[in-house]
Amino acid sequence: MFFTRRFEAEVARELAGVVEAGGWAAVAGGFFSDAMLPGTPYTDCLWRQRRGALWDIGPHALSVLLPAMGDAVQVVATREAPKSPA
Repeated sequence: MFFTRRFEAEVARELAGVVEAGGWAAVAGGFFSDAMLPGTPYTDCLWRQRRGALWDIGPHALSVLLPAMGDAVQVVATREAPKSPA
């Protein structure tokens, strides 16, 4: 599996700056994928239908977050959209 975004010059530079500054203590984010929309090449992909976004785009998100966060100790996923902080 390839995580090409992680190695783009701009992303790598930003992550190096985050690591140099001491990393992050926490992060929350929302990642959206149109992979299951009608008309995409992935509409009939059974493992995406069974496993959902965490298995589909989760590894790509983690490939960018882990250098700044360190090893993951907990991952939480939901089918609901994240709520905005009050």
